Amino acid sequence: MHYSQSQSGFTLIEMLVAVLIFSLSLVALMTIASRTIGSNRSAQNEITAQFLAMEGIEVMRHIRDTNYVRGDTWDEVLNDCAGQDCFITISNNPIGSGYFYDVQTCNGICPNILYDQVSYRMSASSGDMTPFIRTLSVEYDSRTDFQDALMRITSEVRWQQGRVPRVTTMHLILADWQNPQP
Repeated sequence: MHYSQSQSGFTLIEMLVAVLIFSLSLVALMTIASRTIGSNRSAQNEITAQFLAMEGIEVMRHIRDTNYVRGDTWDEVLNDCAGQDCFITISNNPIGSGYFYDVQTCNGICPNILYDQVSYRMSASSGDMTPFIRTLSVEYDSRTDFQDALMRITSEVRWQQGRVPRVTTMHLILADWQNPQP
């Protein structure tokens, strides 16, 4: 058989090399996309954990301020968490508008935070389980002249990111600002 030089085309080897290069490019793109999705999920969980930790701090501050309004001692519910871990559940206030905060001790293991798909609220008293566990603790600051007038609130959120345990922690010093001591 005689072929003229004007005929052009691809040989089988050239086609196999082209398919190999295309396949490697496709695998590289899929790997990049997969890692990007994983990084996005990691960032989303980190941000959610930070908001949940801050929410724990804000709830404890709210409880202190509510105690003042009611005429209770400033650390009425907060002192239940002194020296032990606590968790909170948030539900609609049965008496009026707003939310009801229930602080309970963990008794060894704090439960996972729940997500209510109807109200789009985390920390709900019912809903779907999330990977996040929030632990709240209180420590009175006895290093100052203001004994029992300062407390350190710690809000810690733990979750599992793949096989890696993650944690984010926030602290706040609360004071009995309505009754300052000398």
